[in-house]
Amino acid sequence: MNAASKAIQIEIDKRERELAALRAALATLTGSTAGGRAKAPAGTRRKRKPLTAAQKKAISQAMKAAWKKRKTSDKKTAE
Repeated sequence: MNAASKAIQIEIDKRERELAALRAALATLTGSTAGGRAKAPAGTRRKRKPLTAAQKKAISQAMKAAWKKRKTSDKKTAE
């Protein structure tokens, strides 16, 4: 093996080690590991339990109260 091809092979090996380190770091950040659970495929969503009429009404009243409180506090800060 001549000097040029040896230098190229050394550079390739170096880049492959860097790539492996980056892939390991990415796996750590995303929480996926070789032995861990795989992420759900894109496009699948967890279904929500439907709300009852009473729950919807309670949420509606709570949000209206929050909006009213925010609106009155905004008026006080503007003055």
